[in-house]
Amino acid sequence: RFPIDVVKLDASIVRDSERDAGQGLILDSVTALGEGLGLQVVVEGVETTAQLGRLRAAPGRPLAQGYALAPPLPPEALTELLVRGVGDQAGATGVPAVADRPDSAVA
Repeated sequence: RFPIDVVKLDASIVRDSERDAGQGLILDSVTALGEGLGLQVVVEGVETTAQLGRLRAAPGRPLAQGYALAPPLPPEALTELLVRGVGDQAGATGVPAVADRPDSAVA
């Protein structure tokens, strides 16, 4: 077993996957590999609904991070957003947010 539990993909992978089949293959391969190894995959820099849709089609249910879900926020605003239900917003896209994880806790 590897001493890691999360793999984070750079924004360029999801951004370029829209127009570059090779980048799309990398996205699908890494998310499938992560799923197969029991790792959580986080894709950063998700900025558009098209990119969210691309992640919905990716294997392994990667988590999304980026402006498509919320802009950078101070801690208090982030807590409020999580309590209000960023998961509901992400659920509409089919891409889970961190708040959707069963092991996540919001104070």
